[in-house]
Amino acid sequence: MEKLKPFYKLLIDSSSDGYAFFENGKLLFLSNAYMENLGYSDTGIDLAEILSRIHPNDSVFIQKEIEKGRREKIKIQKYRYRAKHKNGNYIWFEDSIKREFDEFGNEKRVMINSRNVDDLMNTQIHLETALEKNKLLFSELQHRVKNNLSMIASMLELETMNIEDEHIKSIVQNNYQRIRTMIFLYELLYKENEINEINIKSYFTKLISSQ
Repeated sequence: MEKLKPFYKLLIDSSSDGYAFFENGKLLFLSNAYMENLGYSDTGIDLAEILSRIHPNDSVFIQKEIEKGRREKIKIQKYRYRAKHKNGNYIWFEDSIKREFDEFGNEKRVMINSRNVDDLMNTQIHLETALEKNKLLFSELQHRVKNNLSMIASMLELETMNIEDEHIKSIVQNNYQRIRTMIFLYELLYKENEINEINIKSYFTKLISSQ
């Protein structure tokens, strides 16, 4: 690109990020990294080919983001998308767009910085999947703990019906009430999805009304 000073062009070409420059809607410069990140040599792919390799589920979103940026005169904008590598796999990119507008609000210049964020996105997806699995396991654990407590309480309640000794019966009933209290507390904590604090008024109101 003749309009770029040789020093700046050298810096851009040495970067692993892809860079594209537009002026009045015309592509003036496309760095080698744009193509190399998709597995092509600097002469093996052009802008049209790059756009055609964007994942179908992402291309509509990107188009809407670009239209929004132009319509709302957004000078700096970011979005992530997947593009098909030469090997057939889709990899994640993050594009940062910087726009300049003329005095009439028309898009004059656009610089796009495209960064390969595939490792970052795959790690994020892996962590989100693991977190979701942990949530399911934790939910199942909550359910089993509650069921076990309820079963123990029911067994103690039935046992009091067969005890004639009032002292022993009182001990069993006290243990039954303690377990019921634990069940109410357990339900309150996890129904409200807050295990760090508890609404003590709500807890005691529910506990008293159950007696």
